Amino acid sequence: MSDDRMDLRDTMTRFMDSKQEGKSGLVGPSSAGKCYRSLAYRYHGTPASDFRPKDKADLGTLLHLGWSALISASYDPSVREPDVVLSWPELPREGEADDVDWVERIITDLKSANGRAWQAMVDRGGPYLNYWDQAEMYGLACARLTDSSDWTLRIVLINTETGERVEFTQAADPDRGLALVLALAERHDALMMSVDLKGSPEDFPQEGKGPGRGFPCDWCEWVSLCWPDPTGGVLSPQAATIVEDPDAIAAAAADYKRFAAMEAEAKKGKYDAQAFLKGIIGTFGEWAVSQTKDGEGEMVLDEDAARDALVAAGIPVPELFKPGRRGYPLVRKAKAK
Repeated sequence: MSDDRMDLRDTMTRFMDSKQEGKSGLVGPSSAGKCYRSLAYRYHGTPASDFRPKDKADLGTLLHLGWSALISASYDPSVREPDVVLSWPELPREGEADDVDWVERIITDLKSANGRAWQAMVDRGGPYLNYWDQAEMYGLACARLTDSSDWTLRIVLINTETGERVEFTQAADPDRGLALVLALAERHDALMMSVDLKGSPEDFPQEGKGPGRGFPCDWCEWVSLCWPDPTGGVLSPQAATIVEDPDAIAAAAADYKRFAAMEAEAKKGKYDAQAFLKGIIGTFGEWAVSQTKDGEGEMVLDEDAARDALVAAGIPVPELFKPGRRGYPLVRKAKAK
């Protein structure tokens, strides 16, 4: 790698590290949606058990820098201002709103996501709830600063694969913002008490569904500590937590069957609707409908004929090991005793 490229990487690393300087690690608006136990690991200073690459977060920071530069170059700060530091007397940490329009009373929060997550949020009609919750706390702070509650929250969602942008807006709800702030303040007090009394992070509940189940666990720096694998794969980490609790196992089995029935019904509804859309193209209300093409046929190896030909010619048939399908729980109603 050239010296210039190395210098650039070092410069970016120093800059990204500097963005974290002075941040206490205590709860703030970005803690919305965070797992209680992961916060406890942070408060207790527990060393991370899992490495999480920072590249995606760094890309988000660079996008924020570009947005901030655009706002700074286009507006007087008395009208519209980027990177506004906000605080709440109830919370131990400040937050930073990406963009505040003081005249139109609009708070903008910039979020980025990969193509699949971006499209999922677009299709469901809005971003994740914790995105709105973070913005609601900004709305409360701005309402307090201006003695006015008529603020609008706007989330600009950027597709990191295509650059597409979509905006979502809703009226700020200061009452909800206050409820969120108070809930975080309550967590802060409990976590500080745990630290002072030499408690344990394990005293706090796991609020994710464990490894392999998405947010928040698969992004957590303590996931393998929080969800260990004590049986070497005989039980899943999740199953290991309830294996001695028959009632919890029964509840999980009931959930499995309930959601399986909902899944079957949802799939039926999906394919029923698909039948009414086959061949239709256009924009209808908020939906764009298009059609994929039929796959083209192709010549493929006739494995049985090839095997017979090799055997007839006295040539050993090449083989390779193919793992079998992984086992999975099979849940049925138990027979009455």
